[in-house]
Amino acid sequence: MEKNDNKWVRVGDNGCVQTMDPATNQWKTSTHCGLDAYRGWCWLDNVSKDEYSGHMFALGTVAALVDDPQILETVRGLLSEVARHLIKNGMEFVDWDGRRCEHGPIHALTFGDYPGFNAAMALSYIKTADMATGDPAFDNYYKNCLLQQSGKKPA
Repeated sequence: MEKNDNKWVRVGDNGCVQTMDPATNQWKTSTHCGLDAYRGWCWLDNVSKDEYSGHMFALGTVAALVDDPQILETVRGLLSEVARHLIKNGMEFVDWDGRRCEHGPIHALTFGDYPGFNAAMALSYIKTADMATGDPAFDNYYKNCLLQQSGKKPA
Protein backbone atom coordinates (compact mmCIF):
# COMPACT_ATOMS: atom_id res chain seq x y z
CA MET A 1 0.00 0.00 0.00
CA GLU A 2 1.38 3.39 -0.95
CA LYS A 3 1.94 5.83 1.85
CA ASN A 4 0.46 9.27 1.33
CA ASP A 5 -0.95 10.30 4.69
CA ASN A 6 1.80 12.55 6.16
CA LYS A 7 0.89 11.93 9.80
CA TRP A 8 2.80 13.19 12.79
CA VAL A 9 4.64 10.38 14.54
CA ARG A 10 6.43 10.20 17.87
CA VAL A 11 7.97 7.65 20.19
CA GLY A 12 5.95 7.63 23.40
CA ASP A 13 7.17 7.26 26.96
CA ASN A 14 6.65 3.50 26.62
CA GLY A 15 9.09 3.29 23.66
CA CYS A 16 6.30 2.57 21.16
CA VAL A 17 5.59 4.54 17.99
CA GLN A 18 2.47 6.68 18.16
CA THR A 19 0.67 8.36 15.27
CA MET A 20 -1.60 11.38 15.45
CA ASP A 21 -5.19 10.59 14.56
CA PRO A 22 -6.35 13.67 12.61
CA ALA A 23 -10.00 12.99 13.40
CA THR A 24 -9.50 13.09 17.19
CA ASN A 25 -6.19 14.95 17.55
CA GLN A 26 -5.10 12.13 19.86
CA TRP A 27 -2.00 9.98 19.76
CA LYS A 28 -2.68 6.35 18.78
CA THR A 29 -0.10 3.81 20.01
CA SER A 30 1.14 1.19 17.55
CA THR A 31 2.68 -2.22 18.22
CA HIS A 32 6.02 -0.96 16.85
CA CYS A 33 7.89 -0.83 20.17
CA GLY A 34 11.36 -1.16 21.66
CA LEU A 35 12.52 2.35 20.80
CA ASP A 36 13.20 3.50 24.36
CA ALA A 37 16.30 5.45 23.32
CA TYR A 38 14.08 7.70 21.17
CA ARG A 39 11.34 8.53 23.69
CA GLY A 40 9.86 11.93 22.92
CA TRP A 41 11.23 12.15 19.37
CA CYS A 42 8.66 13.44 16.90
CA TRP A 43 8.67 13.67 13.10
CA LEU A 44 6.41 14.06 10.10
CA ASP A 45 5.77 10.68 8.54
CA ASN A 46 6.43 9.89 4.86
CA VAL A 47 10.00 10.93 4.04
CA SER A 48 10.66 12.02 0.46
CA LYS A 49 13.56 11.50 -1.92
CA ASP A 50 14.04 15.22 -2.46
CA GLU A 51 14.27 15.72 1.30
CA TYR A 52 16.92 13.02 1.40
CA SER A 53 18.96 14.83 -1.26
CA GLY A 54 19.87 17.44 1.36
CA HIS A 55 20.86 14.80 3.91
CA MET A 56 22.98 12.90 1.40
CA PHE A 57 24.66 16.06 0.13
CA ALA A 58 25.53 17.08 3.68
CA LEU A 59 26.83 13.62 4.63
CA GLY A 60 28.92 13.40 1.46
CA THR A 61 30.37 16.84 2.08
CA VAL A 62 31.26 15.99 5.69
CA ALA A 63 32.83 12.70 4.54
CA ALA A 64 35.00 14.58 2.04
CA LEU A 65 36.01 17.56 4.18
CA VAL A 66 36.06 16.59 7.86
CA ASP A 67 39.00 14.69 9.30
CA ASP A 68 37.72 13.94 12.81
CA PRO A 69 37.68 10.11 13.13
CA GLN A 70 34.59 9.99 15.37
CA ILE A 71 32.57 12.20 13.04
CA LEU A 72 33.72 10.21 10.01
CA GLU A 73 32.69 6.96 11.68
CA THR A 74 29.20 8.36 12.30
CA VAL A 75 28.89 9.72 8.76
CA ARG A 76 30.09 6.49 7.17
CA GLY A 77 27.61 4.55 9.29
CA LEU A 78 24.72 6.78 8.20
CA LEU A 79 25.69 6.64 4.52
CA SER A 80 26.01 2.87 4.75
CA GLU A 81 22.56 2.56 6.36
CA VAL A 82 20.92 4.64 3.64
CA ALA A 83 22.65 2.78 0.79
CA ARG A 84 21.88 -0.65 2.26
CA HIS A 85 18.25 0.39 2.79
CA LEU A 86 17.90 1.54 -0.82
CA ILE A 87 19.59 -1.53 -2.27
CA LYS A 88 17.53 -3.88 -0.09
CA ASN A 89 14.30 -2.10 -1.09
CA GLY A 90 14.90 -1.79 -4.83
CA MET A 91 15.95 1.88 -4.64
CA GLU A 92 12.83 2.89 -2.74
CA PHE A 93 12.48 4.50 0.67
CA VAL A 94 10.38 2.30 2.94
CA ASP A 95 9.30 3.97 6.16
CA TRP A 96 9.20 2.70 9.75
CA ASP A 97 5.82 1.07 9.17
CA GLY A 98 6.95 -1.01 6.19
CA ARG A 99 5.17 1.06 3.56
CA ARG A 100 6.87 2.62 0.55
CA CYS A 101 6.97 6.38 0.95
CA GLU A 102 4.83 8.39 -1.43
CA HIS A 103 7.87 10.17 -2.90
CA GLY A 104 10.31 7.35 -2.13
CA PRO A 105 11.13 5.53 -5.39
CA ILE A 106 14.50 6.44 -6.89
CA HIS A 107 14.55 4.27 -9.99
CA ALA A 108 17.50 5.28 -12.14
CA LEU A 109 16.26 3.68 -15.36
CA THR A 110 12.60 4.62 -15.36
CA PHE A 111 10.64 7.18 -17.29
CA GLY A 112 8.26 7.52 -14.35
CA ASP A 113 8.22 10.64 -12.25
CA TYR A 114 11.23 12.90 -12.93
CA PRO A 115 13.55 10.43 -14.74
CA GLY A 116 16.69 12.62 -14.78
CA PHE A 117 16.21 13.57 -11.14
CA ASN A 118 15.82 9.91 -10.15
CA ALA A 119 18.88 8.85 -12.13
CA ALA A 120 21.04 11.59 -10.60
CA MET A 121 19.89 10.74 -7.08
CA ALA A 122 20.27 6.97 -7.48
CA LEU A 123 23.79 7.32 -8.87
CA SER A 124 24.93 9.97 -6.40
CA TYR A 125 23.43 8.34 -3.29
CA ILE A 126 25.11 4.98 -3.94
CA LYS A 127 28.40 6.50 -5.20
CA THR A 128 28.60 8.77 -2.15
CA ALA A 129 28.22 5.76 0.16
CA ASP A 130 30.76 3.83 -1.93
CA MET A 131 33.36 6.61 -1.81
CA ALA A 132 32.92 7.30 1.90
CA THR A 133 32.86 3.70 3.11
CA GLY A 134 34.90 1.77 0.55
CA ASP A 135 32.35 -1.04 0.82
CA PRO A 136 32.77 -3.25 -2.29
CA ALA A 137 29.04 -4.07 -2.27
CA PHE A 138 28.24 -0.43 -3.02
CA ASP A 139 30.84 -0.26 -5.79
CA ASN A 140 29.43 -3.46 -7.32
CA TYR A 141 25.84 -2.19 -7.14
CA TYR A 142 26.85 1.16 -8.63
CA LYS A 143 28.77 -0.37 -11.53
CA ASN A 144 26.79 -3.50 -12.29
CA CYS A 145 23.24 -2.57 -11.37
CA LEU A 146 22.89 1.18 -11.83
CA LEU A 147 25.40 1.61 -14.70
CA GLN A 148 25.00 -1.96 -16.01
CA GLN A 149 28.70 -2.12 -16.89
CA SER A 150 28.56 -5.94 -16.98
CA GLY A 151 25.60 -5.88 -19.34
CA LYS A 152 21.87 -5.94 -18.82
CA LYS A 153 20.52 -8.30 -16.20
CA PRO A 154 17.49 -10.42 -17.05
CA ALA A 155 14.26 -9.25 -15.43
